[in-house]
Formats: sequence, structure tokens, C-alpha cells
Amino acid sequence: MPDYHITISTDIIKQAKSYVPVSEKQTVSRAIAFFCCEAVQPNMASSMDGLPKLTMMVQENRKLRQQFQMGLLADYLGAEYSVDFVRLPGENGETVEQPLSHCMAEEDYDLWASSHVMNQLERLKKVKEHEVADKVFDILYDYKNYENMISAAIRDYMEQMNNDFNRVAEYISLFATEEVAQAVTKSLMESKEDLREVLDNVKAYKKKKGGADG
Repeated sequence: MPDYHITISTDIIKQAKSYVPVSEKQTVSRAIAFFCCEAVQPNMASSMDGLPKLTMMVQENRKLRQQFQMGLLADYLGAEYSVDFVRLPGENGETVEQPLSHCMAEEDYDLWASSHVMNQLERLKKVKEHEVADKVFDILYDYKNYENMISAAIRDYMEQMNNDFNRVAEYISLFATEEVAQAVTKSLMESKEDLREVLDNVKAYKKKKGGADG
């Protein structure tokens, strides 16, 4: 066997867990989606009619997703690893670093990835010890389900954040007049059939905001 930094032995497999409860998968998947979908600067280039055209507001950080998924695989195997950190708002407007659960630090990730741990697990399916081989099948099956839930959570979160209605709601408060707000709404919603409902919502919002300012 090659001299890997991380070696998955039969003893590790025997002590590993082969299932993560679905409720935990759902909770963690949604958290991963939140951290892996990051904001991008909207493109405010004007269209031919002079109205602003906004591009996608969030995109997936695929590097961070790989770190999360490797951390989750290590969790199945009961392995220790260093986690990455995220900067979050703290008291007095200061930001503080908090550990990001399940997100394997980049240095550890490179050790695990360069050790081709997934290939090691695939090869362990062929060992003569049925207890080990069966356990590997179970681990990989459950891990694949976990990956699918993460993919779905990221897709759903991106669709939610990037769809036209949410972009209207996010940007509508930036404009001072109803005329400009309607123009932006029309530009964003030009592909939608029910524009009247959107404009009605814009008017209701402006009326509510005007009452609050008064």
C-alpha cells in the first residue's frame, strides 16, 4: 500500500459509525448551505432600455464545500482533525473568530485528499473480512446520501436567494421613489407573467414605509 499521510485501516472501519440520523443530516446540510453560498457583487450594467440588470447574488464556494464534506467523512471514521474558522459579528460591533464545525481546515484537507481516502475505502470493500467489507459499503452508502442532501440544500438556498422575487424584496428599500422602484421591479421581473401582483406588493411596501417615516 502506498505511504499515505492518512491510512484507513480495518480497525478504523470496525470502530466507525455507518449511519447519521436523517434529522442531523438535514440540520447540518442547511448550515453548510448557508456558509457555502456567498454573496457576489451584483452587476448593475444597464440594459438597452436603461433599466438596471442584476446578476446572481450568491454563488457556491466549492472549496469550502469540499472541506465540509471531508470533515463529515472523517466524522464517520471517528478521526480527529483541525477545523476552519469563520468571522462572526460580536459585541460592540467587533468580529470574532468561531470554529466552523465539520469544516476541515485546509491543511488537514490536503492531507486527507492527497491520501485518496475515498479510494482507500473503495479498496476495503474487497477485503476478506466480511465485517469490514460490509461496514465500508454501509458507510459509503450513507455518506453518499449525506452528500446528496448537502447538494440539495445548497441548490435550494441558492435558488431562494437568487430568484427574482427575493432580489426585488432585497433591493426595493434602496430606492427613494415608487417610480424607480417600479422600473427596477419591471426589469427584474420581465420574465414573470404576473407582474401586476409584484407591482401591487411594491406599492404596499412603499405605503407602509411612508407611514413609518411619518
